[in-house]
Amino acid sequence: MLGETVKWIVPATCKMVQRGALNVSSSPKNVSRPLLHSMIFGNISCRYLSMQKLTNSLELITNTPRKLSAPIGTKDLQLKFAVERFSPEKTINEPAAVLLPGENQPPLCIIIGWLMSKRKHVLKYAKFYLDQGFDVLHVSCSPWQLLWPVSGGRVIAGDILMFMGNNQHYGHTVLHGFSVGGYVWGQLLVQMNENPEKYQYMHDMMVGQIWDSVVDVEGCTQGMGNAIFPTNPVPRTILEAYVKFHVNTFQESVMQHYLQTSVLFHNSVLRTPSLFFCSEDDPVALYYIVERIADRWEQNGCPVYWKAWKSSPHVSHIWRHPEEYKAEMKAFLTKINMLKYPDKFEVKSAVRN
Repeated sequence: MLGETVKWIVPATCKMVQRGALNVSSSPKNVSRPLLHSMIFGNISCRYLSMQKLTNSLELITNTPRKLSAPIGTKDLQLKFAVERFSPEKTINEPAAVLLPGENQPPLCIIIGWLMSKRKHVLKYAKFYLDQGFDVLHVSCSPWQLLWPVSGGRVIAGDILMFMGNNQHYGHTVLHGFSVGGYVWGQLLVQMNENPEKYQYMHDMMVGQIWDSVVDVEGCTQGMGNAIFPTNPVPRTILEAYVKFHVNTFQESVMQHYLQTSVLFHNSVLRTPSLFFCSEDDPVALYYIVERIADRWEQNGCPVYWKAWKSSPHVSHIWRHPEEYKAEMKAFLTKINMLKYPDKFEVKSAVRN
């Protein structure tokens, strides 16, 4: 299917509740990194969205349909995609999913979802960007793609780079990643590191990153169990044991890629402003690891902002702390000059505790 248009209906008004910012004075991040201004917003209206499937893992979500160079489902286009994926010497010149530029080019947001994330949940985040005139590239990663990096995560990362290279007219791009999205993005950084000149456009296009419950190698085992069996401890334990066995058995083809991805993610070559969301009791996105990543990025000259809660579930901060989450996100987009329509947030100042 080339694309589909869906009607997205949400309440016309949202209940306004004032809530102060969580006190995180015990964390050194409260001193070295500013908490972005705390605000509230509401009033959401129904809309129609265009969704175009580009690959098994990439989907383009827009307010209005975007014309493609050819239908994604055609065999010729699929062959072109396959050739460019697995032929390192081939340059990007006749790629799949080239968008035809229009008069007004929107910015782009890349949303890398968490493992087993549902579209309706991803759309909640996509709406923030669609309201600001962004196009959204939704990236997903399956458990199989996580277990087999060479034919999974690396291919996804290559598809993202191909899409970005073919659509540089987007210009300003924001990344919003969740959980194992850090692994996918790490695979992308590995390929950028292998051929920095070819992927220089990524440095030119990226203007900001938001990371929610980002997971490193240590959290992948438990993260997969929680994602597939969130409420059933017995199969979750069995799956976690298998993942450990899988990683130890396939050291060369799996573990070395995980470690390389982790190193490149911790030492990201992208020096864009970044906002981290995390909690101290997250069993998957371990607090001390997220803190270590943020510290390293800051040492490398990346402006880092930090929002941590004492208690909040993995990739569920926006449901547990909705006003604070939206407020920090809005303030961050304002700081990087990517908030085109601030009135659509209908913000009211919140009282801090």
